[in-house]
Amino acid sequence: MIPDGAGIDDGVKWNSGIVSNTKILLLSEDDASLAAFSDYLLDIGYRLEKTDSSINAGTLLDTGTVDIFITDLYLSDEDPFEIASNARRLNPVMESIGLCYIDDFDKMLECGKKGFVSILPRNLSEMETYGEVVYSLAQRVAEAKNISMRMKEAEGAMAVAAILAAPHFSFEEKLKRCLRVVLGHLDAERGSIQLIDSNTNEIVMMASTQDNLIGLRKSLDETSVASWVVKNMKPLNVNDIDEIEEFHFSKSGKYSGDAFLTFPILFDEKSLGVLNVTDKSSGSFSDQDEVAVSRFLGRLGAVIENASLTEEIKKEREKLSIAHQELKKLEEIRENLVSMLVHDLKTPIGEITANLSMLTGENLEDFEKETILLAKVGTENLLSMVMDILDVNRMEEGKFTLSLGTVDIEEIAVNKIEQVKALLEMDNKLIILEKDGSDFKVNADNGIVTRILANLVTNAINYSPENGRVLISLKNIENGMVRVGVQDDGPGVPDEFKDIIFMKFGQVNKDNKRHKYSTGLGLTFCKMAIDAHGGDIWVDKVEEGGSIFYFTLPKLIS
Repeated sequence: MIPDGAGIDDGVKWNSGIVSNTKILLLSEDDASLAAFSDYLLDIGYRLEKTDSSINAGTLLDTGTVDIFITDLYLSDEDPFEIASNARRLNPVMESIGLCYIDDFDKMLECGKKGFVSILPRNLSEMETYGEVVYSLAQRVAEAKNISMRMKEAEGAMAVAAILAAPHFSFEEKLKRCLRVVLGHLDAERGSIQLIDSNTNEIVMMASTQDNLIGLRKSLDETSVASWVVKNMKPLNVNDIDEIEEFHFSKSGKYSGDAFLTFPILFDEKSLGVLNVTDKSSGSFSDQDEVAVSRFLGRLGAVIENASLTEEIKKEREKLSIAHQELKKLEEIRENLVSMLVHDLKTPIGEITANLSMLTGENLEDFEKETILLAKVGTENLLSMVMDILDVNRMEEGKFTLSLGTVDIEEIAVNKIEQVKALLEMDNKLIILEKDGSDFKVNADNGIVTRILANLVTNAINYSPENGRVLISLKNIENGMVRVGVQDDGPGVPDEFKDIIFMKFGQVNKDNKRHKYSTGLGLTFCKMAIDAHGGDIWVDKVEEGGSIFYFTLPKLIS
């Protein structure tokens, strides 16, 4: 074989790649010519088949792998023009050359009519003209094959794109159809697509020309072609399986040929799996085959990665759906339990409160009065907690309605002060009402507003230290609203908790010494109730210490 740039005849430059990839069939019944011509072409480096039988020539031409057909035009049993014509129907890129005597003008004319692109002298003495003519045709065949290959690649790429974009195909069906396209393009009979299962460190057969292999799993730690290609992220193009001893292949019917091409499926510099192709009709796989496969897999890798992500999202959704259903069941159980407890507790708490109220009118010692008072306040707080739970649930379910009417907030504040005044005196605490203006009537639900103020006052009492002070303030502000403030001398609410405390079950306990009890729903109820009235509620820090809770309600329009 000649090296790149070397020539035989008079300094003609030939490309060894074109020469070595050109297959020539030489047909002649003249043994001397056949031997001389074949030796000459083999010395240059062409792949050559020679025969003196037109029947054998026809069989070889039927494979579609002959690039240049050189035939003696003086055959005894067959028309060489008919042989060439039949071969070109199967292989349009094939070129034909006729060997004839230089003075046989009739044969030369017929060659031109029958599609022979060149004529060479049959005389052995003229053989020096062969090299340039044959190489020129080899170039034409190479260019035609390249164009044909690109067109075939384009058709294959369009087919793959259409398959991958088809919404009605499952992921497995897409892989199966893409495998068929690749096999058809490479003119191979068998192949498979295997993908990595990162959860188990295995490679899984997802598509195969052998259905019984689909679903087969192998550990990536095993020594195999697939694991080698995955780990090295480069293709393995093998012409003879027996040469790769490290993979311990046993042909035993698994492959009908000796060559295979295993290519990594990559995306974003990560191995997703491998494509394996074998049993190519022409034997081995070329560099062009590798280029073609890499183009196909460039598009497939992105789809596989997307499908993998989609599958992960699907599984996560299923997990979330199951968790959501479980949470719904638990929520139903909780709501039923809360509803049952609330309704069952209301009656006995009400009875206890009523009986305690009756006892306060009897002639009792101071200690007894204090005890009953504490019990009465405790049961009232307990009833308020129960009502908070009940009303918050009703608000969340959209079953809460307001009974709007004229409500005098000053009157509610005075009544609340009277209720807790005696209790505060026991802890040396003070409660004061301050007013900025007059006429603090609002359009609201009297019972709800009473409970809102009671919740805020109770919180202020709980958080105020001994000898502390609770201040209730009333003020008419802009936009036709009345603002109510409840201030304590406690530790104050940190800025990061100013929103949390109004959330369901949101509580802040900084000193860990507080032993007062609550549901964590008191402020939640207050906010939801104020929102229902069209007002606002918030908390501010007091510079000298403590917190002040404000809420606004729409002033009654007379």
